[in-house]
Amino acid sequence: MHDPSRLVHLIEDSLADDPRCTCGAPMTVVELDGALWLDCSVRPRPGRTLLARVASFDWLRFHDRRLLLDRTELAA
Repeated sequence: MHDPSRLVHLIEDSLADDPRCTCGAPMTVVELDGALWLDCSVRPRPGRTLLARVASFDWLRFHDRRLLLDRTELAA
């Protein structure tokens, strides 16, 4: 996706209808591992340490995440 305006339109379109997680919180666009995701805004982000990752793991299953662009599409 070389055209930045297409990327902006994709992000705007994905947020236009005010998407919500099953928990009721608004969704936001985030970059994770080179891909763009529509993700729950209250999902805990894993920390850098093993203890922080384990502490945040239990919350991950209760929040939605939807793929917008995988890393190969974003890099193209």
